[in-house]
Amino acid sequence: MIWRISHRADPFAKRLADRHYNRQTPESPQFVPPGRCLVLTAETDTGRAFWVTSWPFAEYVRHAWPGAWVCSAFRNEGAGQASSMIRDAIAATRHHYGEPPALGMVSFIDRRKVKPTMVHGRKRWGWRRK
Repeated sequence: MIWRISHRADPFAKRLADRHYNRQTPESPQFVPPGRCLVLTAETDTGRAFWVTSWPFAEYVRHAWPGAWVCSAFRNEGAGQASSMIRDAIAATRHHYGEPPALGMVSFIDRRKVKPTMVHGRKRWGWRRK
């Protein structure tokens, strides 16, 4: 596993977070939403990456999955194969927090800023296991 545990104001991860499309306040030293979080960073010979699992308190959530873990950010700048890195980040999250909450983990993307993948002739954003 290439991930190492970091913190919500890690300067290395902040530089990557500042280039992530969902970054709202680049001048802020913190790049993670309020609440519980796990920040992971990776640096390899070929690139760097960061991942954030947020676990907001359900009473402060405005989406349909209160209490779920949230992939708040993932940016891979050539550090490895994204699907493998995501699997390892989820494994690290489970190791850190234990069993996932009943609603599991969710991720949100902005379709205006993320390119889709064509699957069987249809545009697809992300991957959902059934």
